[in-house]
Amino acid sequence: YEEIIYEAYGPSGTAFVVETLTDNRNRTAGNMRHYFDKYGGNLGQNGSVMFMFSRKGQIVIEAEGLDEDQVMDSALNAGAEDFAAEDGVFEILTDPNEFSAVREALEKDGYSFISAEVAYIPSTYTALTNQEDIDKILSLLNQVLEIHANIRSDIFISGKTKYTRDMLIDMLADDDNPIYVVDENGVVAYAFCQIKMAPFSTTMHQNKELFIDDLCVDESQRGKGTGKLLFDFLKKEAKRIGCYELTLNVWEGNDSAKAFYDKMGMKVKEYTMEYILKEEK
Repeated sequence: YEEIIYEAYGPSGTAFVVETLTDNRNRTAGNMRHYFDKYGGNLGQNGSVMFMFSRKGQIVIEAEGLDEDQVMDSALNAGAEDFAAEDGVFEILTDPNEFSAVREALEKDGYSFISAEVAYIPSTYTALTNQEDIDKILSLLNQVLEIHANIRSDIFISGKTKYTRDMLIDMLADDDNPIYVVDENGVVAYAFCQIKMAPFSTTMHQNKELFIDDLCVDESQRGKGTGKLLFDFLKKEAKRIGCYELTLNVWEGNDSAKAFYDKMGMKVKEYTMEYILKEEK
């Protein structure tokens, strides 16, 4: 087998470095070209995007219950190059050649890892802000609104969207309320999320959660696995940033959504109940 590294561009100018292991160079090159073309990207020449990445050992540790200074000292004493605390996790970077030694030293110190690998770390990140993407998200928001307006016309107003264009642009720049999308020559699914801590209580653990405020798959993509693809990503992302759980709300009457989330393995956590006073006689 032969190791080949491909450089490519994805939707919205995102850069990709893809490591492959193949016994057929021509077949793999054709497959890579096909997939990037299919999903709105293209393969680049050697060196076209590599300058945007640094190859580093990357170790991620859940921060809950650990002392930041102690973990940092352990990492640096083991030979790590950099240490950062963010979003409820500790990220440790190493020289690729020192990765195994640092990982083994931290394991001996009793630390467990969310992830540990040698990876290409981007020096910059691309925000989803182009006009076509925003227009598509607004269209999907309208699809969601109409579903809810058909279920509860006493609460939801048909013909509206949950967010305005300006609100959406501001949200795309908010790291505490991330928006994730599936892009296949344009946005075909999204998940509006919020990183939350449990309300303070002396009787409850202070767990962090990734709350799905809104999730939608375009009507043309339903039944094709796009929703599962996005949900599986959200589970991995929630774990990566040190969340205890992934949560969301589903309106009573939205049977298709409840069936989907049941299939994804979600369980009922609590019920919100109502008593509509205007129906009293």
